[in-house]
Amino acid sequence: SSTLISALGATTIRFELPSSVEVSVLNSIAGTEFIIRDKVVAALLSSGVQEVLLRLLTWSDTNGIVLSHLEVVRPTLNDVFLGATGGDE
Repeated sequence: SSTLISALGATTIRFELPSSVEVSVLNSIAGTEFIIRDKVVAALLSSGVQEVLLRLLTWSDTNGIVLSHLEVVRPTLNDVFLGATGGDE
């Protein structure tokens, strides 16, 4: 099931945007595109999750910036099934 999830689902990295940081800076540091909504930034990744996290955490630690409410969320098998079949819960 983890192979199916990896093949069909994207992992989400999200956290509260630090007040002194622009989203474009995060995009450059992480090497991926973050979107912002209600002061929360998120990126959907199908691969390279560890590399993006390493870049973000290294940068935040070096610069003394806290990534509040940091979450890494992988889709469940149910999420993948519903997405593949177009079903609703």
